[in-house]
Amino acid sequence: MARTRAVLQAPKTVTAAETQLNQDAIPVGSNRTGVVFCDLYAFTTPFVVVVQTSSDVNSQSGGTGNWITLGTMTFTGAGSQKLAITDLGDAIRWNVTSSGSGNTFALKVFFCDV
Repeated sequence: MARTRAVLQAPKTVTAAETQLNQDAIPVGSNRTGVVFCDLYAFTTPFVVVVQTSSDVNSQSGGTGNWITLGTMTFTGAGSQKLAITDLGDAIRWNVTSSGSGNTFALKVFFCDV
């Protein structure tokens, strides 16, 4: 079983809802499985991060694409969470749907070939 690690987002501070730009989505190849780890370092209010995938490779080059939710992580304090992901499309990205001022987070993905 091959295992690959990718940084989906280096530590970043967000002050409101924000979506990772399509061109910054990570191309992963389709039909992959893995785990996403989210580390929340600084916390001010409830923080919600959504992990999404798309089978539209054009979505990486600035198009809107069709993004599908793989899972959601909700934080009520600083800490770490993990999310199992399966059946990935061609790319993966994050979407922060709720954030107060000053939430700092990072995302790492570990892929496993099945």
